[in-house]
Amino acid sequence: MDEIQYSITRLFIYYFSKSVQEHSFKQGDYQNFIRYIKKQKTINPITIITTNWDTLVEEYCKLYGIKYSYGFQTLYTSIDIQNPMDKFDILLLKIHGSANWLKCLHCGAISVFENDKAADSLFEDEKQERCAICGQGKSFAAQSLQPEIITPTMLKSFSNRVYSNLWGAASTEIRVATHIIFIGYSFPIADFDFRYMMQKNVSPTAKINVVLHKDDDPAQTDKNTLKRLLPEKRYRDAFPKNKINFYYRGFKKYFGKS
Repeated sequence: MDEIQYSITRLFIYYFSKSVQEHSFKQGDYQNFIRYIKKQKTINPITIITTNWDTLVEEYCKLYGIKYSYGFQTLYTSIDIQNPMDKFDILLLKIHGSANWLKCLHCGAISVFENDKAADSLFEDEKQERCAICGQGKSFAAQSLQPEIITPTMLKSFSNRVYSNLWGAASTEIRVATHIIFIGYSFPIADFDFRYMMQKNVSPTAKINVVLHKDDDPAQTDKNTLKRLLPEKRYRDAFPKNKINFYYRGFKKYFGKS
């Protein structure tokens, strides 16, 4: 079972990495988002907290000259992209891991691969996997690097050190935030760890904007039973003291107006 799970996570990494490599980087929705970040970072500090594994945000940031930090500690991370102590424009906290993070099964260190080379490192059979920190590797028939991602299961483990630190950093950033934007997130009941972190740390004075699809709009139905199943009720129940604005025209429209 462990071997099957490991093989599936490697396929996840391969799929997400190759998808980013094939992306055109000319999509208007992401361009609007990046323009918003470039404008806002000169006014207020920006933190992005995401459960996504893909590296589209990172690649757009590099393309548009925005410096980001994963918020790692150098004790367990090797980063060739930038020095973690350098000044950065945004803090990017990937609390479920990332498609370009691989953990060494010997020393436990995480290596960050640039330009989605993580996929190539996992599937180039003629090359031996080797940790960039301890230098150890295994035979050509066995793995030495493990994708560092949290898979979508009901029972998730965040006990290892990297996730403890990332979730701690996320809690701190949420606690001091005055303006929070949820993008395309339905606030599902199953995400009890994330829901708990948000409800525990969001200030009652923080302004909340929720960007969703038109199909999520409760105005589309007059049946209360259906309205209760849509995301708006979950948000209002979770943050009863906050001012919440809902936008049902999607990601591109929301950032296009900014």
